[in-house]
Amino acid sequence: MFITLNGPEQLQFETGRRVQNTADYLEWHARNLNPTARGEQFHSPMPVVVEHGRWLVHCVCGCGVLTRPEMPIACCIWCGNIYDRVMFPTNWRTIERVLLRRPMREQQNWIGETVDALLAENEEHLGVM
Repeated sequence: MFITLNGPEQLQFETGRRVQNTADYLEWHARNLNPTARGEQFHSPMPVVVEHGRWLVHCVCGCGVLTRPEMPIACCIWCGNIYDRVMFPTNWRTIERVLLRRPMREQQNWIGETVDALLAENEEHLGVM
């Protein structure tokens, strides 16, 4: 059973220490950035999705970039872009709680469905609400 969806806290520094806050995430990004990346800072709102149990922003380069409500930024190490206005739904806690009832990370996906639709999927495919 999972207790939370994954985000940047899954990332590790070379010492083994994990990212714990926004400052850590920005530091991790700077240390692990693709050397050819030029990157930009995006100030326009970016919506989130959940894929395989991870809160993500889809970067303009095509990569899925980790984020989470407690660290509402997203940093792409492939192209260097930083998104500083990540938009989480107001009911993100409910969405997370419903997805966490699914036993496998591969089943924990959300692309904007309503909570009622997620609950119906849970019941139809898993027999749980």
